[in-house]
Amino acid sequence: MLQGSYVVNSLLDSCNFFYKYYHVVTDSFFTSIDLAKELLRKGTFMTGTLRKNRAMPSSIKNPTINDNEAKFLRQGQLLLCVYKETRRRKPVRLLSTACTAELNNSGKPKLIEHYNTKMGGVDLADQLVSANVDDRKTMKLWEKVVSNLLQRMVTNAYILYNQNSDAPRLSRLSFLQSIIEDLAQEHLLSCQQRLPNREPNNALIRLTGCSYYTGGMYVGSSGTGTMTGTMTGIGTGGSYYTGRYVGSSGSGTMTETGGSGTTTVACVDKQGKCTDYAREGTCTDPRYTGWVKDNCARTCLCCEYVKQEQVEK
Repeated sequence: MLQGSYVVNSLLDSCNFFYKYYHVVTDSFFTSIDLAKELLRKGTFMTGTLRKNRAMPSSIKNPTINDNEAKFLRQGQLLLCVYKETRRRKPVRLLSTACTAELNNSGKPKLIEHYNTKMGGVDLADQLVSANVDDRKTMKLWEKVVSNLLQRMVTNAYILYNQNSDAPRLSRLSFLQSIIEDLAQEHLLSCQQRLPNREPNNALIRLTGCSYYTGGMYVGSSGTGTMTGTMTGIGTGGSYYTGRYVGSSGSGTMTETGGSGTTTVACVDKQGKCTDYAREGTCTDPRYTGWVKDNCARTCLCCEYVKQEQVEK
């Protein structure tokens, strides 16, 4: 079974349209003689254009025909027609199980008039969808399919809007712009509502208003050690320190480049432990005050040394 035939059968079956003598009008992608016979057995009529590469009698596939001339071929209820309007146009082939082999006053088959009347809605829909299209070239077929579905959804929404709204009608472009703006505003509001409810992660956060150091670690033993790396910070009294701290035996100096005051140095280390920071009598954090270096095994999150112009003696 051809893909077009499968689509028509599946659609009519899902809608429960068989055996109710509906008249289905299709374009050349779906139409075939086998499909017309199958639908006729299921109590459904069909009319549509035929592609030249489909199975059909040779007198219809390769006709000898003049301008503004039509030829018909019938087998039971199955009617085939070929019609050529002018010299510049190719012959048009049609199939129907409901129409008759009659011509109108201008010599055109009534079968073609019926087809144009019913298929005009499809052509109009394609014309509406093609307006204001923001297509992009892509190698991914699914992107084209999704884009076309969205465009048809917007087109149908615009038609329903015109039929059910008493307000002054918007143009299709203004209607499309309003949809984009409303969706963007709704997304922005949902993001703003989610932000305050975010749970804090376990990453260390830079302490606001305290000094901090980056680029180095403090490693020592028995109260001695060396801390290397750039240390910058704004002290509680307004002093600003920048430079490199290199000390031994628990001592070292910083370069002062700001005003005077007491500077709070916060040891924020993602890997170091409090063993070498919270020596007895030096840590001002009440959680660590009085702890000695041998029994302090917790990660140091806020171990502060309060000194003026000199970190520690």
